[in-house]
Amino acid sequence: MTTIKGFINHTNQIEESEKVGSPNKGLNVDDTELLIAYLCNLQPPMWTVLGGRRDTGKTRLLEACAASNTGPIKSHETLVVTLPDEEPRPRRREEQASDIAQTIFRAIHQATYETSGGTRGWFRRRQLSAGELSRQLTFADVFGRVRRRINDLGIRRLILDNGHYLRHDTYAFQKLFDLRKVLRLPLVLLLGVRLEQDGQVAQIFNLNMDKVEDAKATLVQPVALFGLREDDFRHVLQHVFFDLRGLPDKTFEQQEESLLKEIWPVTWKGNWDRIEMFAAHLDAELRAANAQPRTVERPGIIRLAMVRRVIAKMQPGTPQ
Repeated sequence: MTTIKGFINHTNQIEESEKVGSPNKGLNVDDTELLIAYLCNLQPPMWTVLGGRRDTGKTRLLEACAASNTGPIKSHETLVVTLPDEEPRPRRREEQASDIAQTIFRAIHQATYETSGGTRGWFRRRQLSAGELSRQLTFADVFGRVRRRINDLGIRRLILDNGHYLRHDTYAFQKLFDLRKVLRLPLVLLLGVRLEQDGQVAQIFNLNMDKVEDAKATLVQPVALFGLREDDFRHVLQHVFFDLRGLPDKTFEQQEESLLKEIWPVTWKGNWDRIEMFAAHLDAELRAANAQPRTVERPGIIRLAMVRRVIAKMQPGTPQ
């Protein structure tokens, strides 16, 4: 199997942004393993933002944090919610809740039915779909049900992937912090946001924070996740190629360096979606080869040919 399993740690250039909120003593690291540890060790009621350009691995890193049991908050106390990947402008009538706030809180409520309290250390993410709650319910009713579900499950960390969805809605932003005030347990809040430019991470919620006092008081240093460098890409390929090595015939291993230079551009220089696509194609090639009788004396040549077929298959792709 050559599919990528979980998050692959790599070097990360930490964003040198202006300090915001509470100072962070341990953020000067360039390794994603330490970055995950930083996020996992946040204590309530702290919150922060993890930002990065599209396909830099934000979702994978947040999932690694959610699945970790090394910090004070365990995986069964973590709820991960995936919001729509867009930045809409809120619509609101008079004293009614905004449509964005409605969407977010219904998504949180729905996600609570796919997580578990107690001692089992697992979590699940869920894309937004048709809600289980009646559309006739008021926002106050939805808010109350979310509060009860989070209290019942003992959730202590809420991760909102695609948190840029509420970027322009001060009302929805305020309601998240109102929720924290009425929960039985204090809550860490992590927002994963897509950035259009690398220096945006510290400023993305500035407008909202000016109007939400609790947000400014409990924010710790936001961090940026950068894309892979070519040197780190070599480390990622070691995981992808794991099942292609170890043959008596060393033809494949001897060609790995040249393969790196060919694969790097077809993955759009480390785009995680393209890396996953490459791994999936290679896995299909390997499965097909394993189903055939093993009559070849030099299997390394065959595996090298598999990789080159995948490179050719992905060659027409162009960066977005």
